[in-house]
Amino acid sequence: MSEIFKDIEGRVCRKKAYCCFCFEPIMPGEKYDYRTGTHCGDFFVMKMHPECNAYANEHLSAEDCEDLSEPAFDRPKPAVTAPSAAQGEKSDG
Repeated sequence: MSEIFKDIEGRVCRKKAYCCFCFEPIMPGEKYDYRTGTHCGDFFVMKMHPECNAYANEHLSAEDCEDLSEPAFDRPKPAVTAPSAAQGEKSDG
């Protein structure tokens, strides 16, 4: 049985960490969700990407999260947009 000490807290990463759901890095400057608590007498800290936390809350039960030895899912990659041509043009005026 898990006891959560704190509600999920949004933080900004200061040094490289790893998400406990997708196992991908959380880089410095990136926002992440942070949770602490106990499970069967052991203290735990969970750091996760906000989108990983949202996915886990919707699709995984507490039992699914107890022993994650493999990524729970593939993290959606943010879309990269190319700068528009107008941004790169210089005006003659």
